[in-house]
Amino acid sequence: MFTVFTAAYHLYLSISIFGLLSTGTTPKGATPEGLWVFAILFILNCLGYLVLVYALYQSRFHRFHRFTRWLLIGYTALTILLWYLMASSVASLPDYSDKAAEALLIVLLLIEGWRTQQLSSLVAFP
Repeated sequence: MFTVFTAAYHLYLSISIFGLLSTGTTPKGATPEGLWVFAILFILNCLGYLVLVYALYQSRFHRFHRFTRWLLIGYTALTILLWYLMASSVASLPDYSDKAAEALLIVLLLIEGWRTQQLSSLVAFP
């Protein structure tokens, strides 16, 4: 749920930026080239979240679940770090809501990984 929320938020940001570019208006201090870069990065971020969560819960990728979980945790942590470095000074309430969702996603993925490990150890040693 948190993954879909953050993916949708990044898609919304991308669409908003493309809307600004289509009208020819740019915020103070921004360039159209810079806005294009951000719009594309937001789309890629959305796709990255969706692909990773899909891979995590598809049974055919079961043997890669542990790796995929850690990859999603790292991807989410990197997203938070880059947001902090690039945009935290102009953040809004939706930005903070998205970062809270991403932080909760990391916590839940860690809990899920721990529980999976506990269950597999119980099955391995009855």
